[in-house]
Amino acid sequence: MAQESCVVGVEVGLHSETTFLRHATGAALYHWFMPADTEISSEEWAAWRSFIDMRRRLGQTLERELQQAGDISGPEYEILMAVFAEPNRRIRAKNLAEHLGWEKSRVSHQVTRMEKRGLVERTECDTDLRGSWVGLTADGKRAVLGTMREHSASIRRYFLDVLTAEELRVFADASGRILSAISDDCPAIDDDAVANATTPPVAHTVDA
Repeated sequence: MAQESCVVGVEVGLHSETTFLRHATGAALYHWFMPADTEISSEEWAAWRSFIDMRRRLGQTLERELQQAGDISGPEYEILMAVFAEPNRRIRAKNLAEHLGWEKSRVSHQVTRMEKRGLVERTECDTDLRGSWVGLTADGKRAVLGTMREHSASIRRYFLDVLTAEELRVFADASGRILSAISDDCPAIDDDAVANATTPPVAHTVDA
């Protein structure tokens, strides 16, 4: 039997992922796979995708401007600010991981890279031989002070000044409720994995 290829995906913006699944699986299988209480409407998909797109593009813009202002990355800035906020400009490595919501291995790799750049230094903890402190170097402090004003201006330009005071309150309330719905037991994962997981397929080809 001759095989013919048919596209069951749809162009982005024309139909929702729900439509894609209906075509790809067939009506009966779709309703078994996606019961009514988990189905997402086109309007809901639009809101979700708008949020994901905003989150991704805002992060990319802030990252680019950080690089331009002080030649540091977003993850480097997060660590530098966390350490800078501590009274003695140092923090326990395990507490740093908890503060950032990162896996310990990710913190360790990032701190190692920053040590090589001279931004932070790692020292042993006298009371816990298995623990260590992460502290700011002079170059790390200069990096924070050199980018803090520009980064704050970027946040205001692309986020705070775009929303009204009421919208900011609603946004903060919504963010708080979403965070409350997320279990603290959920393991931290890489941000790139989250971004890739939220990108739906544009088209899918099957053989009939």
